[in-house]
Amino acid sequence: MEQISGREHEVLELVGAHLTNAQIAARLFISVRTVESHVSSLLRKLGAADRQALAALATGSGNGSNGATTGLLRAPKPFTSFVGRQPDIDEISAAMAVARLVTLTGPGGIGKTRLALEVGARQARSDAWFIDLVPASPGRVTATVAAAVGVSDQQDRSLVDAVCDELATSTGLVLLDNAEHVLDDTAAIVDRLLKTSPELSVLVTSRESLGVMGERVVPIRPLSLDGPDPSALQLFRERAAAAGTQLTDGDDPLVIAICTRLEGIPLAIELAAARGASLGVEGVAAALDDRLRLLVGARGADARHRSLRDVLDWSHGLLEDDERAVLRRVSLFHGEFLASEAGAVAGHGLRPGEVPDCLGRLAAKSLVASRPEGGALRYRLLDTVRAYAYEQLEASGELDDTADRHFVWCSEVAPPYAEEIERTGAFPAEVDRIVDDLRAGLDRGVAHGDRELAWRLARAMGRLYYGHLFFVEARQLFEQAADLAPDPVEASLDLIDAAYSAFVLLLGDLGFGLFRAAADRALEGGRPDLAAGALALAAERARRFPAEFRNVPSNEDLAALLAQAHELSADPDPLLRARLAIADAWASTESMTVTLREPSYEALRLAHASGDPRLESSALDAVAAALSDEGDWQESTDVSVARLDLLARLSPVVMSDGTEQLDIMHMASDALLAVGELPRALDVVQSSFGHPLAAVVTHVMTREHVVALALTGRFGEAVAQAEVMRAGWERVGRPAAGWMAPAANLASMVHGLRGDADRAREWADIGDRVCVRPKAPTRSVALVRVALHEGRLDDALAELARHADQLDPSTVEVPSSLACADYEAYLWPLAAEVWAADRAADAPARLEQVRQVMQAHHWGVPCLLRAEWRLTGDPVVLARAAEGFDAIDARFEAAATRALLEGPEGDAGRAILTELGCAPPR
Repeated sequence: MEQISGREHEVLELVGAHLTNAQIAARLFISVRTVESHVSSLLRKLGAADRQALAALATGSGNGSNGATTGLLRAPKPFTSFVGRQPDIDEISAAMAVARLVTLTGPGGIGKTRLALEVGARQARSDAWFIDLVPASPGRVTATVAAAVGVSDQQDRSLVDAVCDELATSTGLVLLDNAEHVLDDTAAIVDRLLKTSPELSVLVTSRESLGVMGERVVPIRPLSLDGPDPSALQLFRERAAAAGTQLTDGDDPLVIAICTRLEGIPLAIELAAARGASLGVEGVAAALDDRLRLLVGARGADARHRSLRDVLDWSHGLLEDDERAVLRRVSLFHGEFLASEAGAVAGHGLRPGEVPDCLGRLAAKSLVASRPEGGALRYRLLDTVRAYAYEQLEASGELDDTADRHFVWCSEVAPPYAEEIERTGAFPAEVDRIVDDLRAGLDRGVAHGDRELAWRLARAMGRLYYGHLFFVEARQLFEQAADLAPDPVEASLDLIDAAYSAFVLLLGDLGFGLFRAAADRALEGGRPDLAAGALALAAERARRFPAEFRNVPSNEDLAALLAQAHELSADPDPLLRARLAIADAWASTESMTVTLREPSYEALRLAHASGDPRLESSALDAVAAALSDEGDWQESTDVSVARLDLLARLSPVVMSDGTEQLDIMHMASDALLAVGELPRALDVVQSSFGHPLAAVVTHVMTREHVVALALTGRFGEAVAQAEVMRAGWERVGRPAAGWMAPAANLASMVHGLRGDADRAREWADIGDRVCVRPKAPTRSVALVRVALHEGRLDDALAELARHADQLDPSTVEVPSSLACADYEAYLWPLAAEVWAADRAADAPARLEQVRQVMQAHHWGVPCLLRAEWRLTGDPVVLARAAEGFDAIDARFEAAATRALLEGPEGDAGRAILTELGCAPPR
């Protein structure tokens, strides 16, 4: 299909709105004949039979102007329609076709941003990011880019390396807007991105070029003033009509004269057009004659830049004193603002109600943009106007006073929003509108404002960012709040929240250190009870989640921490008593993640008494661990699944709840997988993806998904989700991830069963790198299952020999507990089947020993039936094995089992294996 032009898209939209050709001509200020020509062209290009079919296609064209920017992540929504500029779009698109870095240059107000958004939206890119550099100060460009593309904390890499790694394989587009004030920093990161991301494209807007190797510079010209329908005149007509000006054909010479005098600069034309309603076209032309003059001594400006400044000077000169005051003061707002908010910042020295009145007048003169939403008008300054108004604020001597008022307003507005999040569990949409203001206000407060107000703002912003599930920024803000805190106790509380924010991202070492730092500050402030709680949390998390640590603290160090916590809690309240008991339960054995029954149930009793669902969740997890270690598989699984009921009592936007919620969902599905209840496990995993936290730590949630998909034979989905898991893990800096080993090993198994040895080795290597256990059962499950399927019994036996201390052929002992986090229960039935296939003399006795323990394991029972068939050759036993795998939806295992039979049933099994990409068993 041929590409349709911007003008054709406008016509198409109006055809879709069922306007006649005459109505379209009036709306677009073109002739009826021109509309007819565009309609005919659209019918041909879109292959539409008639006008009705064309209208039906209107909403799906996706090639036009208005609203096209939705494909760019974080792109601003245009307030007005896009007009003309097709030659510019063609030139920029042609430049992007041959160069990976294109920079649009030109003076402020020339329309660089709008053109970049339009071109970016028309690019067929899998990923596209709009990144506004206006709020970025020197040294903060990399952080701004990292936040936009979603890069999280890194433990062993610089932020610029993390950004480059994230985009290394991207074929998308990064649009960096307004780079002139951070030119060197922008050039540096763009240069790195181009070198490390061979398929990535970068589009930059700036008043100057970057000077980076391979850069293609496209100077943006003013709007055209000649031709059959000059875009400069079209823009004036549309904006004047929007302001209420009634234009006639007789006005055309004056419109041409105005646009010519304004040199086709879009912002200047818009400002002039907006005055048409009050001055008329003749009045606008006369005002230009009287007021337009060159600005003597403009800093490094060319003629067009001076003309734009002169137009702004002219517009500013027509304002009343109160309008000027409001305009320059509201330049401190970074985005949209309400009249009431403007009053708090810009209202000093003015009468009550004067600020809203001034805003209305400024909006009428197009110096302030406005739009209705939620029953109120939202205002904002165009970027160039804001820069000009800020200069006026600097020149007025009011900057410091107004900036202090803006900071105070930020410190007052943020805490109620933070409280609303914790009260309602929902993130207020309004916060997105003011977040850049809050950041600027905090920077001002830290540098020049009241320290305690800055602390309150930093703490509130930490809660807001956490409530928005931006955990990296939340942790940084809580640490900043701790530095600003008025006393050590408040600092301790902030550090505890920072630790929670780190743990929800599975950054165990960082969170552990923050809990310890919080304890130190609490002791400094005379709060031994608070210190005891922080130390207990540190000890509990290290024992309970060792897979999240690069360097797991020793048992001796953790015992010392816990002993100190008890020493500091002379008279603990119910919450602290329960917290200490939970830490004691997790420290009740020498092995990490393993507990004893008695202290675990005591912790649960105290947690129930405290009424705190977080403590109850942790205590129940300890109980489940104790039951599992004692071999009570089903009861342990029931406890883990019952924890799901606690989700409703916890909130994803409360700092102390995040890790518990993740662990509840993780352990419920993990426990079901460990005992072979695959359909239930898959249901829990899939329902977990609907939880708000899933969007933040998708790679963690995907672990059980990969395991469940692999074990149920959904091989295509399994390897796809494994890639999602790996990409997420790499995006957050490849932190300690022992939790990922089972999924990596089973992804290796799937590739091995499908005959892809290279990918199998690749995933096995990942499993080895992240695994915290020297003899990971799932690694052996993967290798043994593939070797057994391919008839390589010697390889299978060699792998089982790595577990000789557990699989002792002389004693034929089988441990009572197999339902562990690494799915050891799957190894024993496979071992029994290998022994049976090898015709070992003691295979029948060993098989029977395993069966005594595996009689309740949903996957183990049919696997042992298949092992029995290998000894007896009884087809009835093999059919029962296949039915057992059918019952748990283990499609591969059922097919592989039937493929061992002769006749139609065997043929059916082999056909399913072919569908799964697997060869028949040998």
